[in-house]
Amino acid sequence: MAVKSVPNSFTLPLISFLLLLLTRSDSAPQPFRRDPGHPQWHHGAFHDVRESVRSDVRHMLHTRAEVPFQVPLEVNVVLVGFNGDGGYRYSLDVQKLEEFLKLSFPTHRPSCLETGELLDIEHHLIYNVFPAGQPEMIALEKALKEAMVPAGTARETDFGREVPLFEVEATAVEPIFHKFYSYIFDTDTMGFAQHTEPDRPNPASIFVVNFDKVRMDPRNKEVDLDKLMFNTIDQLSEEDMKKQEGDYIYRYRYNGGGATQEKASHVHERPVVNWLLAAGCHPFGPFSNSSRTSKLLQDVALRNTIYARVDAALHKIRDTSEIVQVFASEHLKTPLGEPVRAKKNKTTTELWLEKFYKKTTNLPEPFPHELVERLEKYLDNLEEQLVDLSSLLYDHRLQDAHLNSSEILQSSIFTQQYVEHVLSSEKEKMKCCKIEYKYPYHSSQTYVYGGILLAGFVVYFLVIFFSNPVRWAAQLWCARAGPSSPSLLVCHDCGGKGHLRPNHVQSWTRISSRPILPPCSILAKDKSGFLTPVPITILLPIWLI
Repeated sequence: MAVKSVPNSFTLPLISFLLLLLTRSDSAPQPFRRDPGHPQWHHGAFHDVRESVRSDVRHMLHTRAEVPFQVPLEVNVVLVGFNGDGGYRYSLDVQKLEEFLKLSFPTHRPSCLETGELLDIEHHLIYNVFPAGQPEMIALEKALKEAMVPAGTARETDFGREVPLFEVEATAVEPIFHKFYSYIFDTDTMGFAQHTEPDRPNPASIFVVNFDKVRMDPRNKEVDLDKLMFNTIDQLSEEDMKKQEGDYIYRYRYNGGGATQEKASHVHERPVVNWLLAAGCHPFGPFSNSSRTSKLLQDVALRNTIYARVDAALHKIRDTSEIVQVFASEHLKTPLGEPVRAKKNKTTTELWLEKFYKKTTNLPEPFPHELVERLEKYLDNLEEQLVDLSSLLYDHRLQDAHLNSSEILQSSIFTQQYVEHVLSSEKEKMKCCKIEYKYPYHSSQTYVYGGILLAGFVVYFLVIFFSNPVRWAAQLWCARAGPSSPSLLVCHDCGGKGHLRPNHVQSWTRISSRPILPPCSILAKDKSGFLTPVPITILLPIWLI
């Protein structure tokens, strides 16, 4: 079989034409396509607020201040149809909206559903607003239009007119929204990075959509959404504005279950907040429509469990500090450690908490030093755990945060029991004794006073030893008085009795039996041989020697 060769003059133009078609097809605009230079989503705000979170946690733990536990929370808002191309041709400035959210809602503090009491947890909200382009909006409208199924009629409001009703199965449009989500946050690349960076978080976002119901009307066959994807969208006249509702209603169903507007549960006799307002997932109550709980509800339940444990742990920590404070106020009546300088008045709490940092405070007994040191170590460890927990909640790593919150709650319970046991044992020890409170002296003051006292004793004994009355008193001899005593010397105040030595009696026979002597004194012989009154108080140290 013969094969004819194609001339080169025809082959080269054909190849060039085919390459041109391929190039144009590749460069044709497509929705959900990330071109070079597309804005990147950054999830690093916690690194900017980490030190402030640590400072607030330390202030809360060590000063017993009523400061809630800070949890940074990033809120990503995606606007669809707010570039003058959606319903009613609304337009929103992304920068102004982001500033408005930051100024209007900087924080959020959750509360208990049953009691309404605020928890000791506060969210610091960080906002990121992303606008969606026209091709992505038209692609979403096309997917919803194809998923609409007629479902009879419904009223616009409670007493409004009846209009056609269309239902959208939420699971049918989830793939297109997931594709849009991947386009905004580049999760395809992140999914590849999950193998190398398992701790990399997945962003949480809120989609605010403003679709044009006239373009989405499944009865309208004239509108070609594929052509509108990259063409200019016309503005609306006054008549077009009045027709923007489209004279129909569409609503979502999740797995063929209940509608989204049914949000009451009479079984529990209280309102149940529907966390899937756009999907209608109700796993509880008479309107339950799914045998499985959605991922969003699972995360909400898990986060609520974490918050409940952390709130209980913080209350126990404050109760433990209050127990120590009551013990200190009851049994420590004086300032602890250094005296108050200048005019600054310190509370009892500040004084016993200074033990944690200055290390110079000498706490007097009966305050248990071991308890203070153990509390210090526990609070330092708890500080690190709370900072890590705040980081885990910011990254939406709820499983790790759940384990962390369990450890925090258990350690707070054990610490409270330990503090109560130690303080009760200290109170039992103090029942058998009386405690006198004194100002604690520094070691240098004690040494000075001890030296002064010792020097005083030395000088006193030297003076007594070298004085003459001491030498005279050393020759005194006393014996018990008897009837044959030649001469009796009596102190007229104290009535004491004493006898002179026998060899000195003959020269003193003229002395009467009751001479008049100074109060509390006796007679002693001096160097000349005469008897001289000597006070008894001078003789007392001699008898001790």
